[in-house]
Amino acid sequence: MKNGTLSQRILRAIRTSKKKGPFISRAMFDHIDGYDQVGRALGKLVEEGYIERVERGVYRPLYVGKQPKLSIPRTWSRPSGVDDETLIATTLANPTFSDVARLCVFFGVGRVSSVAHEIDLDRRIKNNLEDMLKNINSGIQNAYKPSHRMSAR
Repeated sequence: MKNGTLSQRILRAIRTSKKKGPFISRAMFDHIDGYDQVGRALGKLVEEGYIERVERGVYRPLYVGKQPKLSIPRTWSRPSGVDDETLIATTLANPTFSDVARLCVFFGVGRVSSVAHEIDLDRRIKNNLEDMLKNINSGIQNAYKPSHRMSAR
């Protein structure tokens, strides 16, 4: 008997997988259901923010319910914590590359980019931030490419 929707079963398989790698391959779930159904379920998990698509058939899990430790305590005045969007916006208002990279690893490049487009930033900061996000996205994609991993020996 099936327990939950296909998306829920895939998410459970990701969380309980003995293979703790940095990426998720679509082929890892061929045994759960058909190719098209798995693709739709993975797309739903991307929309819900549980995983991020790196390239065709390759995804990476995101840290849901956790916040990264940043180099500068940006929300020190709120010891009880802030929501994710506030943390992202606060960091992007005065960005450092390492903190923006941590945000992208935890929340995904897409989510950080969407918050960056929503907030009002100085033109210089916005241009600098766009360059940072492009470089971070490129680095994440290169890290997950099989050809890059093979040549990095």
